[in-house]
Amino acid sequence: MDRPQGYLLSGGQSRRFGRDKARQPIGSRTLIEQLQLRLNEWTTPVQIVADRADKYADLEITALTDRIPGQGPLGGIHAALVDARDRTELPWVVVISCDMTELNPRWLDELWQAAISSPDSKVVLFQESADRRHPFPACYHVSLIETIESQFAAGRRSCQALFEAIGDQLRTLPLPADWPDVPQFNTPEEFAAWQQRKPS
Repeated sequence: MDRPQGYLLSGGQSRRFGRDKARQPIGSRTLIEQLQLRLNEWTTPVQIVADRADKYADLEITALTDRIPGQGPLGGIHAALVDARDRTELPWVVVISCDMTELNPRWLDELWQAAISSPDSKVVLFQESADRRHPFPACYHVSLIETIESQFAAGRRSCQALFEAIGDQLRTLPLPADWPDVPQFNTPEEFAAWQQRKPS
């Protein structure tokens, strides 16, 4: 069965972390290299979306750039959808972020199975609670491009605002049983907490 194009977003400024989170060493690789490898094991090819095409040239990674700069993670999702629309016949993409601490292929299987069995859905993601929905990892439908552009025109650039806008076209799944205590990190303290908790 065909799988959707994979995209890894790494366009943030990492201000709270103090340096580029994607370059954080994890063993012998940087985090972005490790996540790219994991996602590439599930689907190929994998595209990196960043604020500059040469951001990771030293790692031999060429990145796509946001089509509409300065829109945060939703701008990265938009760039992924536009690229996929021009690149593949599948109308879905799977998107992850560069600050994810873990990526289990079974999570992607769950999301993808839900996406292909939900013809009226435009986003499929994991929901932790009534007010906490995880935009990454998630499946996004290319038909969202115009909706996202309308959000930008109205000054709404958050993923959560998009989820509210599409209403019942959002499909949510319960968190997997092995979802990590620290799914993403924004500060050195959160990174240290994850390092202490993860299995050796």
